[in-house]
Amino acid sequence: MTDARLLARLRGHETRIMTAVPSVGRSAGTAQGRWGRLVRAIVAMGVGVALGAANGPLNLPKPVGEVVLILSGEISNTNAPGRAEFDVPMLRALGLRSLETTSPWTDGKHRFEGVLAKDVLMAVGARGPNVVARGLHDYAINIPVADLVRYPVLLAFSRDGAALRMRDGGPIQIVYPRDQYPELNAPVYARRAVGTLAELVVR
Repeated sequence: MTDARLLARLRGHETRIMTAVPSVGRSAGTAQGRWGRLVRAIVAMGVGVALGAANGPLNLPKPVGEVVLILSGEISNTNAPGRAEFDVPMLRALGLRSLETTSPWTDGKHRFEGVLAKDVLMAVGARGPNVVARGLHDYAINIPVADLVRYPVLLAFSRDGAALRMRDGGPIQIVYPRDQYPELNAPVYARRAVGTLAELVVR
């Protein structure tokens, strides 16, 4: 992806975030303003932050609801000591995406909803070539960041319109677009499709 296209994507985030966060009451408006200021700052710093070369740290808003995902390691932008914590509304504010695909762990094709993994990495100013994906059941695997940039890999929190439960691989599940990209049917990508995802550690 060219620098111009990356910068255009970042500018697009501002529009999506400002429309995705509900404007209900003063607290919602304040949260909306924080997200808008955050993304404007990212855009102002240019493509460097999108590639992980942040010029300085930004403070992410703090989650209000239950924390469903933590990012740690080589990141620039945090909202807790040494890490970035996200609840579902914060993830939704990055831009909701849907993907219809089969998965290694389900029968038939399903419609998953969530956010692109690369958008989450951009939001925290990730600065490493790899992430370690850790599930709630002590499963961990290394995933090249190139995977998450090359393909529209989803961090899904719903399937067929219903929130993913832990027994279904929730609250967050990594979903590769395996139907759209046949090469993603290889066993290595099945191992990277982590269910009950709790943390991404950037290295």
